[in-house]
Formats: sequence, structure tokens, C-alpha cells
Amino acid sequence: MTANAISSNSRRRFLWLSVALSVAALIQIFDAWRSPVIARDGMRFIAIAQELHRPREAFAYFTQHPGYPACICIVHRALGHLSDGATVGSWVWAARLVSGVFGLGCIVAVWLLTRGLVGDLAANLAALIFAVLPIARLNAADALSDSGHLCFYLLGAWFLCDAVNGRGTWRYFAAGCCSGLAYWIRPEGWSVALVGGLFLGFELCRSTLLSRRQAWRGLVLLMTATAIVSGPYVLLSGKITDKVRRKENLVKFSRHLKQADAKSPSKETPSAHIEQTGLPLTLGGAASVLAAALAQLFKNILETYQALLLPACWALLPNNKFRFPAGPARVIWGLATLHMLLLVGLFITGGYISERHLLPILGLSMPVVGAGLLRLAVDFAIIITLLGKIGTARRGRPWTLAFFLALMIVTLLPQALRNSHAQFVPDLAAAEWIRQHKRPLDKVITNTPYPLFYAETSGKCVKQNEDFGRELAGLANHRVLVIVQRKQKQPPVATAIAFDSDNHTTALEFVAQCKFRSKTHEVLVYACEPRIAQTADNAQRRIQR
Repeated sequence: MTANAISSNSRRRFLWLSVALSVAALIQIFDAWRSPVIARDGMRFIAIAQELHRPREAFAYFTQHPGYPACICIVHRALGHLSDGATVGSWVWAARLVSGVFGLGCIVAVWLLTRGLVGDLAANLAALIFAVLPIARLNAADALSDSGHLCFYLLGAWFLCDAVNGRGTWRYFAAGCCSGLAYWIRPEGWSVALVGGLFLGFELCRSTLLSRRQAWRGLVLLMTATAIVSGPYVLLSGKITDKVRRKENLVKFSRHLKQADAKSPSKETPSAHIEQTGLPLTLGGAASVLAAALAQLFKNILETYQALLLPACWALLPNNKFRFPAGPARVIWGLATLHMLLLVGLFITGGYISERHLLPILGLSMPVVGAGLLRLAVDFAIIITLLGKIGTARRGRPWTLAFFLALMIVTLLPQALRNSHAQFVPDLAAAEWIRQHKRPLDKVITNTPYPLFYAETSGKCVKQNEDFGRELAGLANHRVLVIVQRKQKQPPVATAIAFDSDNHTTALEFVAQCKFRSKTHEVLVYACEPRIAQTADNAQRRIQR
């Protein structure tokens, strides 16, 4: 093959990857412009980034891993000469820029992983689909760590699969480095090293796919690289992770497994029960929570997969020509299984599973989706040929492939372009009002953190409206601005009574609202003047008269 032919093949190979990256970049820019409010976790990441000038104290204090905040800090400093570094807006855009770059990196990782397993054409399809996948694009346009973790996680999976497939022992070391970098962002980043270690340990015992020498060398390289990259965080913070929520629930869970209670089970749903009481008190309750965790997991998988479900299932049909190589298949299934077990554990300790937590499973499944879409197009081209609509299946294959790809893109794209935090736009308006009208000595109490964050002011954030009165009681001598976020079902009178105080008189100063999913979301700002100050002012006026 001539040099010109090789160059032409390379250009064609990377053409569709470039198209996917361009489409994803445009979607992310549009999403960031359309959604001025970031996720709540994004505020925590920015707070960590602002404290990283003291790394040891920050690592030990914050529960979030510091990899993503460190990237925010670096980008913010690098772009400091282009904007005012003192504003919260510069931090928000630095965080979004980091997420956006990692989001594009995820597409490259999906393309590499799919190409290594099922070929160039399936890789191009997987990259194009992932470029318009709503959950991936919305997270990449937000201030969240998921895209960064997913990028290194999938790169680690790619290196590990290639190493197992015999494409270079050095790839074990690269997989360990990627796993360590993913761990710096999220604790489940160690999954690649853990699954790879279990696979290689099994090969040391059974030697079914690799020789014992290859398995031993790969295990040493994988674990050494992981320890080198992730070790500094463990040494600086003095911990492996703080991400297990409600740790006392684990103790209750193990204790109550041994003490079966004869009481009748609660009529509440398991998910509602765990949100209110943590964990059940009976063995039957424990089983119900495990069942609820699995139900929530598969419900989220079905909701997140949407249009991906058909090609994924088509690729896994019996007697299909699509097959993973044996070694990489075990790695992929091992990673997916481990991540699902981690999500079940998250439900037990935290009471929830978010859709964005499914991103690693989605990324790992993209080779199956790409191969399934390709196989779907081939099979339907054969069917159309048998019906006599076209001459040969070979001629019809590009048309059926284009049809199914366009159908998936049209289905996914509108959801990828939606405003992800539209319900919090009134919070942004309240923050602007606070910025303009707050006096230096005023105190702020709120049940939503967004106004404090965007107004760049301090205050107290309460969990329930009933807590407003207790907080006001301790601020009898201060003017207090009370910010209340509520939905349509909460009447204004009930909200006003919730923080009524004998020490203050209350006046409604500002209201902002919006419609979101057929409900009215509004934020109200009340000015609570101290009665002591009013009494003193009245006395002063009487003296002057």
C-alpha cells in the first residue's frame, strides 16, 4: 500500500470521530449557554477548588476526591488574566470548561474501546451516538466530576482490554495509571485496577487465556502503576475515601440482620422507608431494601438507555456473528458487574441512585451498541432484499444503517439540548437581588444554597421551613433576609408562618418564579426587621418631637 493510500485511510478513519467531537462540542456549548445554573454538587467542587491552596487540610476535610477540583483550580489560574478571578462566574466557567474537555475525551475513549473490540465502523457509530447521548452531554456541560472520571475509567478499560488481547504488556501499566487518575476524581476509579487484578489473579491460578508469566508481569505492572498514581492522595488525606454516606447505617444494617423482628412490615415503599429511617429493623426489611435497590437500578438503566436498548439487545441475540474476544469480554462484564454492585451499595448507604451514576455502564456498553446498530442495519438490509425492494443486501446496507443512525440521533438530540436546571433560574434572580440590596450587617437565612453561592455572600442554609423560626430567634438584633424556595403546592401563607418571629416584623421584598414540568417553582425574599430597632427608632422620633 502506498503512502498516499495509508494517509487517505487514516483521514477516513478519523473523519467520523472528528464529526462526533464537533457535534458534541456544539451541544455542550449550547447546553452551557442555555443552563446558567450549575448542579448543587458543582458548588461543592468549586468550594474545594478555592481551598486547594492548603492541599493537606482540604484533602482531609472534604469528602469529595480532589482530582476534579484541582483541574478547576489549574484552569481558573490559567485563565485568570482573561477574567476577574474574584467573581463566582469565572469559577463556574472554569469548572464547565474542565468538564467539557473531559466530555470530549470520553468520546475518544469510547471510540478507542469500541475500535479495539469490534472494528472501525462500529467505533464510528458508537462515537456518534455517544456524542448526542443526553446524560453524557448534559454532565459534560455542567460543573460535575462524572465526565473526568469516565474519561480515565474508559481509557483504563481500553488499555486493559488491549493488554489482555495481547497488544503489549506496557498497556497494563497505562491501565493502572488511568485507574489511579480516575480514583483521584471518584473512588470507583479503582474499579479498573481491581477487576484487572482479579482477572490476572484468576489467570495465575488457571492460565486459560494468558501464561502465568504474562499474568504475573501484568499484575505487577497494573498494581504498581495504580499505587504510584493514587498513593499521594491516600498519604496526604490519611484515608482511602469518605464517599460512603451514612456510615452508621452500615452498622445498623449488619446488626439488624442478626435480630429478626416479628413486627409487621411497614406499608411504605422501601425507597421511601430508607429515606426517612435510614435502614430497616428486620431481616425482611433488609431484603426489601435490596430489592428496592435492584429495582431502582434497573429502572434507571431502562430510562437512561432509551433508544440504545434495541441495538444493544440486537447485538446480544443468540446466533449473532458479533462476538467480543474472550479476555476483553470478561473484563467488560467484570467492570459492569462491579459498578452495579457499587450502585446497590450506594442505595443501601445513601438511599438513592442517580442517572449520572450509570455513565460507566453506558460507556462500557457502547461497543455493544455500535456493533448492534451495525448488525441491525445488515439484517434489515437482508430483509428488504428478500422482499424485493432492493437488488442486493450489500447495496441496501448503507441506507438501512443511515436510517437507524438518524432515527437514534433524532430521538436523543432534543433531550440532550434541554435546560437541565431550569427550575433554579428564580434562585439566580434572587441572588442578584441579594447582591444589590443586602446591607453589610444583614444576615441571610435560606432553604436553597444557590442564592448564597451566586450572590457570593455568607449565610445559613436550613433544611426545612420550620427551622427559619429557630434561626431567627438567635438574630434578634439583626436585620435578616430570608430566602424561601418552594413549589406550587406550598401556599404562601404557610411559608410566611413558618419563620414568623416575635423579634422581627416580616415584609415580602422580592418574588421570582418559573414553570418547570407543569409546576410553578418560585423563590421569595423576605426582609425581617428587628422589633428592638424599630422600638428604638420610634422612641428617638418621640424625643425629637
